[in-house]
Amino acid sequence: MTLSDALRRVVTSDAVQSRLAGGLGDTPDLTTLVTAEEIQAVTGGAPAGEPRRNGAGSHVDVGRMLIWKAQLSNGDQFLITLIAGSSSASAALAMDRMAQECKPLPGVGERGLVRVNTSRTRGTTEIGVNALQGRSTLSLTHTSTHGQKDPGPLAELLGVALTRL
Repeated sequence: MTLSDALRRVVTSDAVQSRLAGGLGDTPDLTTLVTAEEIQAVTGGAPAGEPRRNGAGSHVDVGRMLIWKAQLSNGDQFLITLIAGSSSASAALAMDRMAQECKPLPGVGERGLVRVNTSRTRGTTEIGVNALQGRSTLSLTHTSTHGQKDPGPLAELLGVALTRL
C-alpha cells in the first residue's frame, strides 16, 4: 500500500469525515423539507427524473452545503440549498453574503431574503428565497420558463420548510 492509498483511506473514514464536518451532526434529507406535491403546487410542474444531489454535502468555509436540484415536468427547474453552518455566526455570515444581491423578505425565519432575476436571452425568470434559522440557511429557487415572477408562494413554502428543519 502506498502512502497516498493510506492517506485516502484515513481521509474517507467515517471518523475523519465526522470530524471534518465540525460536529454538525446529521443534516436532514432535503426531500423531507419540501415535498414533490408542494413543489408542483408552487411551480406548476412536478419533479421529473432523478434530481441532482451532492450526497452528504460539500464543505464550505461556513459549514456544510447540501444541494437538491430537479428538472420539472413543465420544463422549469427547482433547487433546494441548505447550508448547515458550523455556528450561528457562520450562518449569519452566509446570509450577509447573499444579502449583497437580494432584498429583505420580512416574516420568514430569523432573516429572510428574496431575489427575482429575469434573463431575456434565456427567456427565464429565477425566483430565489432564503432564510436564516439558527445555524442554518435554507434557500429555494425556482427557474421558470413561463414568466412566473411572484415570490409569494415560494416564500410561503420556505416558511413551511423551515418548520421541518
